[in-house]
Amino acid sequence: MRVASRQMRSGVRQHGRVVRLRLSCRIHVNFEVRCPGHPSGASVYPQGAKCHVRCRRGFRLEGAHTRHCVSDGHWNGEQPICLREVATDPLYNPSINSVPPVHVPRGSQEKRCRRVLSESLTIDFIAVDTPRPFVSCPQDMDVELPARQNTIRVTFPQPKSNMDWWRYVHASPPWAKQLQADLPAGTTVVTFTAWSPVSNYTSTCRIVIRVRDTENPKVTMCPVSFEVRLSPGERSRLIFWQEPTFTDNVGVEHVYKTRGPGHVMYPGVHNVRYVASDAAGNRAECHFSIHVRGKFMPLCPAGAPDKDFTARGNANGAVATRRETHPRIPPRRGILSAASHFSLS
Repeated sequence: MRVASRQMRSGVRQHGRVVRLRLSCRIHVNFEVRCPGHPSGASVYPQGAKCHVRCRRGFRLEGAHTRHCVSDGHWNGEQPICLREVATDPLYNPSINSVPPVHVPRGSQEKRCRRVLSESLTIDFIAVDTPRPFVSCPQDMDVELPARQNTIRVTFPQPKSNMDWWRYVHASPPWAKQLQADLPAGTTVVTFTAWSPVSNYTSTCRIVIRVRDTENPKVTMCPVSFEVRLSPGERSRLIFWQEPTFTDNVGVEHVYKTRGPGHVMYPGVHNVRYVASDAAGNRAECHFSIHVRGKFMPLCPAGAPDKDFTARGNANGAVATRRETHPRIPPRRGILSAASHFSLS
């Protein structure tokens, strides 16, 4: 390691004391120190001097920009450091069997000024090569839930990074640091952020994990078709039945039905349909029919007028009109058997 140092010999007296400043850098000297009110590049500075520290181009200062020479012969505050900024090669391919070394600061860091001879002060500045953090995630994942299960254990490779995995790589959500989890159906986004302990640079990547549910709901107790016969003089009836039930591995989200129990039904065939679906759009159906039959009515005597009646509020909201005609009873014959029917042409 090449160490460049500079020591200045001239001095300035203040109240009988002499203070000498020695500047030394390891690796490369890339800093400048200027003290307002004192000659630029002076070799000694009196107690109470206020000095500004900055790094040369290509280096960044980590620490205080201003330091004071205090009365006890020390520089106040923590020791600043000049950091070299080294960008990671954009063509770096983490799939190659070589991982960049984890950042380790080189050289010793002295946290305070120390006396040289009787009344001298020393400031150490350390220039450290600091690569920017890098993290690269594996590809997104697409998996299916097992049959009759609502979660699945998902495991993924550890992202590549030039930072220490446990100390300088953050995961969101936190369980992702373990590289596995039991996930439900849906989309989960996992984010990893690598950061540097000696700079403000970060690097972020993410994995999108899609867990698909392909299992249809199950239907139980789907009613069978049945028939209802109206009583004499009854034109409609409230019809009731036991509704079907549905189950699903992740839960039934919505049930659609064409009509429910307690619906008013008129003579005819009425089809009933149930459709259950889950969050993924998987569906199961149950359908049956209800046949409502009218009661036969006795025939009217000859001359009885024909009657029209209107049925309102059917399944489609339409208005249906039916005309009843009654066979005429001939005057010389007995009463015919009763019948009720739609009008004949």
